[in-house]
Amino acid sequence: MTRNALDELISSTKHMDAQRLLADSLTPHCKTKDSACIAEHQQTRVTVPAETLVEILTNDTRMFFTDVKALLKAKGVRYHHVTYEELFESSTERARFHRGPDTSDLAENATSLREHRRFDHANALTAWNRAFAFLGLDKVDTYSKIIETADSFSARTVPQTQCESLENPEEVRAALKGTAFEELLTC
Repeated sequence: MTRNALDELISSTKHMDAQRLLADSLTPHCKTKDSACIAEHQQTRVTVPAETLVEILTNDTRMFFTDVKALLKAKGVRYHHVTYEELFESSTERARFHRGPDTSDLAENATSLREHRRFDHANALTAWNRAFAFLGLDKVDTYSKIIETADSFSARTVPQTQCESLENPEEVRAALKGTAFEELLTC
């Protein structure tokens, strides 16, 4: 499984910074009812090195999408590639409904969000069922069953948008502007 490369960089930077700066590091996940852990994750902000960001994303993308794929193929490993964004509501889609201060038509926005979630859930359910079929597992009939199971193991710990995780979102935006990675920043 792969994930938006910028989301992955933000997450790994949060954990590396916490490990370096604190006696304890951020836990990888939080239990569903652990509000202190969830708050700690959601309030942690990082500075991403804007001057080398494109190089970092290029290397990470090559490693995850090209090198790993080639290694699996060379070793004869049968695999099924899926992205985090296919399985769960992506930051890209979520950001479409959290951008900007314009709240003039909340009813229309709420309807659009409901429509998006219905569509997104159908696509996510299809992606999950393809992965389950690859693993020889039974098909699941509703996306809510998947979310209930995921939620029983760990809580969502990321803020609504990437910008809420970044100390320097405008520097990141400027660094990505006009590059193949521009669309990765979704706030």
